[in-house]
Amino acid sequence: MKKNTTAHEVWIALENLFQDNKSARALHFQSKLNNTPLESFKDMASYCQEVKILADQLANVDVPLSLTQLVLQVLGGLTEQYRSVATVIRSSDPLPEFNVCRSRLCQEEIDLAAHALHAAQSVGAALLAASKTETSHEA
Repeated sequence: MKKNTTAHEVWIALENLFQDNKSARALHFQSKLNNTPLESFKDMASYCQEVKILADQLANVDVPLSLTQLVLQVLGGLTEQYRSVATVIRSSDPLPEFNVCRSRLCQEEIDLAAHALHAAQSVGAALLAASKTETSHEA
C-alpha cells in the first residue's frame, strides 16, 4: 500500500484480491468436500468438524450449502457400519439440524465401540474357557 492510503482503499484492495479467485477456491472446496470420507478421520467428531469447515469455506466464497445439503453431505461420507443410523436420519422429515445429526452419529460411534468391546471380551472369555478345558483334559 502507498503512503496516505485510507482504510477504505485498503479494504477495497483486499476485497478485490479475495474475490478475484473466488470461483477457483469454490471449486477446490467443493472437490475436497466431495472427497471427505469418514475413514480418513480418527473419529466422528473430527469428520463432522471437517465437513462443517469446508461448508463454511464454501459459504465464504458465496457458495453456501443449505442445511439439508450439509446433513446429506455428512451422511454420504459415512462407512457401512453407520448405514442403519444414516437411514434413520435420512428418513426424518424434516432432516435434523447439523448439530443434531452430528450428535446422533457421535452417539452411534460410542455405541458401536461399546458393542465391539463387549464382543471382544466375550470372545476372550470363551477362548480362556476353551483353553482351560483343553488343559484339564490333557492332565
